[in-house]
Amino acid sequence: MTRFFSIINTSSPHIYHSALPLSPKTSIVWKLYELHSHPLTRVVCGLPASWEQSAASVGFPALVRTAVWSPCSKFVAISWGRFDYGGTVEILDAMTLGQLKILPLYKQSITKCLIFSPDTSLLTWIGLDPDWIISWDVQTGVLVSTISSKLLGGFAGEVSVTYSTCGTMIGLHTCNASTSTISIYNILSGTHMHSHSMKKLKLEGVWTHGECLRYAVMKSGIITTWEVRFISTHTLTKVESLSLPPNLPSKEIPIFYPALSLIVFFIHGTGYILDTEHSKYLLVFRDPASHQRPSFSTDGCFFAYITHDSNVNIWRESPTGYTFHRRLTSISSNMLYISPNGESLLTRSILVAQLWHITDSSIPNLTTSTQTSQRNSRSHLVFSPDRTLAAVTPWRGTTVTVLDLKSSVPRLIIDTGMEVYGLGVAGGTIVIIGYDDNSTGKKFVTWNIPARDCALNLKANIDDSVKTITSSDQPKSKSSCASVSVSPDLHHILSVERNYPGISFHGLYLYDSLTGQCLASAPKVTYGDPGFTQDGYGVWAHDTSGEEEGWRIIKDDECNVTKLEYLGLTKCPPGELSWQCSPGYQVRDGWILHSNGKRLLWLPPHWWPDWDDRVWSGQFLGLVTSKLPEVLVLELE
Repeated sequence: MTRFFSIINTSSPHIYHSALPLSPKTSIVWKLYELHSHPLTRVVCGLPASWEQSAASVGFPALVRTAVWSPCSKFVAISWGRFDYGGTVEILDAMTLGQLKILPLYKQSITKCLIFSPDTSLLTWIGLDPDWIISWDVQTGVLVSTISSKLLGGFAGEVSVTYSTCGTMIGLHTCNASTSTISIYNILSGTHMHSHSMKKLKLEGVWTHGECLRYAVMKSGIITTWEVRFISTHTLTKVESLSLPPNLPSKEIPIFYPALSLIVFFIHGTGYILDTEHSKYLLVFRDPASHQRPSFSTDGCFFAYITHDSNVNIWRESPTGYTFHRRLTSISSNMLYISPNGESLLTRSILVAQLWHITDSSIPNLTTSTQTSQRNSRSHLVFSPDRTLAAVTPWRGTTVTVLDLKSSVPRLIIDTGMEVYGLGVAGGTIVIIGYDDNSTGKKFVTWNIPARDCALNLKANIDDSVKTITSSDQPKSKSSCASVSVSPDLHHILSVERNYPGISFHGLYLYDSLTGQCLASAPKVTYGDPGFTQDGYGVWAHDTSGEEEGWRIIKDDECNVTKLEYLGLTKCPPGELSWQCSPGYQVRDGWILHSNGKRLLWLPPHWWPDWDDRVWSGQFLGLVTSKLPEVLVLELE
């Protein structure tokens, strides 16, 4: 019910068309009701082995910008919207993520902050460009006040906010290129009370302490706390100073949790939690995602952070500091928020929010497995032109599986002995491109795929390959190779390579797969992940905004020269590329639709793939998103 509530609420027949077919085969509900399912889509492979840990999930039609818990832990507010549209704020039930209120943002402004009042009676939204502060009554959804940019003075940079104890005023910190400002506003009357400007410093947020607003700045290894009263215009007053550890690099900016007297900072892949009140470390932990802000419960009993391999580690307070509590592995998130009472965790990605009950002892404590450790990035998936086979490998993994699409049974499993950067399959042949530790260039390795009726040994390795060719170029490092694709006829290989790791512009290189010779190149590619058209002589690349640029492969037989003719920024004909929907199908708000609008399948919100996480080939659709434990392949009606 929690997994498929949205589908049941929207279209009850899809209990049998979508919910049952997408349920784990080991689940009780599948075993009881398998005979009653009437799917319009066949799941070829990739269903999770068991139910995931999350209690609920909800999807949104546009970018999720921010989320916040209510102080009572009963509600969650989420803001979503497009860049060219003000968007919407939704208030959700914190147990089911069911929608309680919709608060439209009629202003074309990008969300910066959301905050509930201490008694959860008010919700305040702060937006940017133009600048607005909008507050609503949580129970009725009625607009309480709107404060326009004329009063704010602009806040193009960092923004942090806190409510007064009485819940009638907010304190707002804003900053621009050179100045930081603390401003107090009366939310009930929508008026500005007073402001204080100062030279821009590294600010660690604002919080409420009694009748005062406090904030902290860091300079020369010292964190200094200042305060100003909400109802008075008296000058800023220095409260106290804390010295940071001497080994903290000057470029590192610690995270200050003043209510808990904690400082969190990261040095070279190690995280530290410092108790400033007793001058001792509560925890030192390895392998954090230091670019992500950890989250604490209000009393500090729980804290969580996102690891570099897309897991969430949760720690619990103990007499000796913090001890490991549990790990969440079936997530795809770029932000997380622990509820104030420490019982639940909210994670959000681009279009989806998920709820996790972290103190529920009935939920198994999943740890990292071989399967989940391979889901950090998109996998490689290609279909054969005749749509009888699919080849799949984890992102830069070493094992490739060739799958028979009719029987869903592996035809061949290859231990390549090298990191796989791209692959192509056609007829009874598979070409795999990769690097091994001894490579002086990309290796193009070919295997024969055994026929369906003569596959005696499913496993193969490099010794069973038919041919190995090394490309003529010698890249500086593996990291320079961004992506590789193979033409449908397996004759050409396309490689996109960074001039320097991290630079957005790439070089485009076309190789002959039979000789390894570089046939042509384009000096600069604006967009990544290019692919071949179905005839194998067109090359297109795309970006996240949907813009595309193309090339045509021109072969001059007389001069024995191959060129890449640039077509410019234009639109590729529909249905030509793997990331485009096959003719006759659409994807909209989690629904896979027939061209006549018929709903074929609904995907749970946290499975919703981005447009470049889909691989289409006729009636077959592969989802290679990291949101799933493994590649999901579907055959549509």
